[in-house]
Amino acid sequence: VPSVFVDPGKYRVFYYVQDVLTDDISSTRSSVVYKNRSGNNAPAVPVQALPIDAATTETTVLFDWSTSVDPDAEDAVTYTLELSTTSDFQTLAFKREEIVQSFTFLDSSAGLLDATSYYWRVTAIDNFGARSSSLTSSFATNNTNGIRGAVFPTVTNALADAELVGAVVAARRSSDGVLVAAVESAYLGGGSYYRKFPGGVYDITISNVSGFDDSTENSVDLSVDQQSYSVQLSTATGGVDTDGDGLTDSVETDTGLYLSDSNTGTDPLDADTDDDGLNDGEEVAEGSNPLDNTSWPNYADGDLNADGLVNAGDYLIGSRIVLEMLTATPVHLSHGDMYPVGSPDGTINLSDLILIQKAVFAAP
Repeated sequence: VPSVFVDPGKYRVFYYVQDVLTDDISSTRSSVVYKNRSGNNAPAVPVQALPIDAATTETTVLFDWSTSVDPDAEDAVTYTLELSTTSDFQTLAFKREEIVQSFTFLDSSAGLLDATSYYWRVTAIDNFGARSSSLTSSFATNNTNGIRGAVFPTVTNALADAELVGAVVAARRSSDGVLVAAVESAYLGGGSYYRKFPGGVYDITISNVSGFDDSTENSVDLSVDQQSYSVQLSTATGGVDTDGDGLTDSVETDTGLYLSDSNTGTDPLDADTDDDGLNDGEEVAEGSNPLDNTSWPNYADGDLNADGLVNAGDYLIGSRIVLEMLTATPVHLSHGDMYPVGSPDGTINLSDLILIQKAVFAAP
């Protein structure tokens, strides 16, 4: 149906087979079809990293290769992994398409055979079908020591969702807490780590990331196949306070919703998230909402300019507000809304001004 594929790009075709005698229908299959674009350039040739050529491994295998950059910056690149028992790839033992990262793991469902030699290659394909294939490498399978399971934690910053590098990934048997060494390990980029351990159930700890608390995932079953999960680390208690508002970045969760003093929802890069003139740490400490500019602490001390003194300057500010020469700010209201005593009404009026005057005369 050539008329269907008019525009350059990527198409997914779904199809099935029907028996004309019984009307039985097979399960639906799909294939990807590309229509190339004039002047389109192929992505860079991927370079294989793991398994190294002629390596011996188990029938659960990590495949890793270099990221292919497309000369046409707007073109997305995916990868196709092919395995064969012959170097000409006439018959494929395994094929995985549309891999978005520059690695993939084959677990037991791939059906690789023990004591078998395989050839493998990876092809980078852009979204118009231009492609570049790697060289051919080989490996052999050997399950003599048993099949080990793999864990793929992706470690990111809970605040900025940015990758964190340099983490230590440690496994202790859940049953007795004994530390078990990884038999294979690699950093795959993008905050993704790979570790292979002897089959079992483990507590996996992510640690050694400067400025961040450790994190443990309990009872991870690595009996045979892979386990992938995301780990978002929070800054260590008493750690970084980027905006200097008195709240550590770990509690400023930037959700826009205040839940508690350990989950304030405020912006860790803005000392005054609600722009009311009172910093987030001050508001949390005094019990007001740091995300609501109509909520502020009730100091009611007459110090309208918040300079730590109560004097004629504060009375002058209060007078100008009462005479409507000046609009009261949240800072003014937090200090100058003194009446009714203990139950501020959200305004500064003559009753408040009288109490401000008394505070001025009472000041040392």
